Amino acid sequence: MFKIFSLIIIVGLIVGACAGKDPFGDDSNPPLKPNLIEHLGDTGDIVNDDQGFIIDTLNYHATDGRENNGIDAVPAPPSSEKIKIQWELLLDSDIDYIKIFRIRLEDIYNGNNASLLDSISSPNIVEFTDDFELVSPTNIDWFYYMKVFDTSGNSSISDTVCYRVIESPALNIPLSGITVTNIYDVIFDWGYDETVVSYRILFFDENYNLLWKYDLASNEEMPLNYPPDAPNLAPQTIYWRVDAFGQIQDEEINGKIYTIYSGSESELRTLDIQ
Repeated sequence: MFKIFSLIIIVGLIVGACAGKDPFGDDSNPPLKPNLIEHLGDTGDIVNDDQGFIIDTLNYHATDGRENNGIDAVPAPPSSEKIKIQWELLLDSDIDYIKIFRIRLEDIYNGNNASLLDSISSPNIVEFTDDFELVSPTNIDWFYYMKVFDTSGNSSISDTVCYRVIESPALNIPLSGITVTNIYDVIFDWGYDETVVSYRILFFDENYNLLWKYDLASNEEMPLNYPPDAPNLAPQTIYWRVDAFGQIQDEEINGKIYTIYSGSESELRTLDIQ
């Protein structure tokens, strides 16, 4: 009986070691690799299937109005641009904390270290907004990655995502909160930047569902009258903002191609239609 019992213990030790677990209770398995979400597109983009047919309009949004489209600019007044990163929910049950890192493209090439932005103790958080504090974020290629630690001290590192934030459009008119009886009488205007490739004005209902969007063909359309062929929005309170888009570029780093999107989003303003 003693020999059988000893054999069971030995087998248990071998199985535990093969599974990456210390047979005496210490976990040596790293957490599952975290998945940062790359930039998936912008609200109002048109999605086509393999035959080129339109199948949907991207309308990612959360309850606070921010888009659920991976790394992206966050709506903010001029001179306070931010970048938001998102990741898939962590599946391990023993996550202790998350570390989030940021580095510029030029620092990657120069061999400099990334900056630690924050340590997050809640495993249920799936996004982080980088407000840059005193650092000017505009027109710089920013790269982010995260490192996840479990309660035994094991860790794993995510892939890297990137984005370039540009100056956000400064809205002029209409002011927020004004009341109109006819949407077609409203003129929209904002500060034009020659370095911006294109602008898009977007209108949302109070639940942040996209009601209508319009892409300007050139700055000659500014100031912009609400077009006569646009939908006649029913009486309601709507949100509107302007998105700016810059150049898209590809960078090869250690054999991997990174597509760096660039853009910004203006502040959200309200418009009451009676």
